[in-house]
Amino acid sequence: MVRHNTRLIADTAEVLDGIHEVITSLADARARCRALTVTATAERGSITVMADGSGALAGIEFAYDTEQLGYTRLARSTVQAAQAAGAEVRRRADAIMTPLRERLERLPGPAEVIHGLPARGAIPPPPPALLTPPGARDPAPGTDGARPHPALDTSCGPAGPAADLVRLQQARTVLVATGTAEQRRVAVTVNADCLIVDIQFSSGIADLDHDDIAEAILAASRAAVAEVARRVQALFAPVTYDRSGFPGVAETLAGLENLRDQLR
Repeated sequence: MVRHNTRLIADTAEVLDGIHEVITSLADARARCRALTVTATAERGSITVMADGSGALAGIEFAYDTEQLGYTRLARSTVQAAQAAGAEVRRRADAIMTPLRERLERLPGPAEVIHGLPARGAIPPPPPALLTPPGARDPAPGTDGARPHPALDTSCGPAGPAADLVRLQQARTVLVATGTAEQRRVAVTVNADCLIVDIQFSSGIADLDHDDIAEAILAASRAAVAEVARRVQALFAPVTYDRSGFPGVAETLAGLENLRDQLR
């Protein structure tokens, strides 16, 4: 019995070491992701955009020769550049987070520790938000014949929290928000991943020079990002719990260290 307990204590301490290391690394990785910036260009360098760590537009610059593009082409090419920058941000963030995900897979899953939580794999990673503008989308999403995730397949059993969360993730993919600037001369629509999916100019756009248009696109994008964040929060409100009483990262790490020390 003593030998068995000693082994159990050693195994528990080892798991705590792994959790402590992952939490520490996760905080550092998230900070690195937030600090990411990516620049992309379009129209042979005439359009330059910068995306921040969330993929949202953080800067935009039009060269003098963009005046020759026309407003429709200017808007379309700016969207393409912004999406390219956002995609590269996501690729780099995935490269940072993948090693951590692999280490998490080697630790006990939540369902192994807390009864009633969904098993690992029951909830798939959230799918990316659609990149097409709302007006170009299928009016009946979900009719493409794709096989649903098992959590959504009612034939697999009764619906539960995992299925509810998957449905919300799917609903998130079609969320958009639009921001405007310069008395609605410029309208920018973003998806739930904060990526620009559409830019529209009103008939008064000719009153602005291209530097003013660039500033207006940035301002409208920021307004849209703030609004889509509010809509995503409202969407997930039914399955979001109050974390105000939960310890922060520093308190969690300190508690793990204390427990680990007591086991040794």
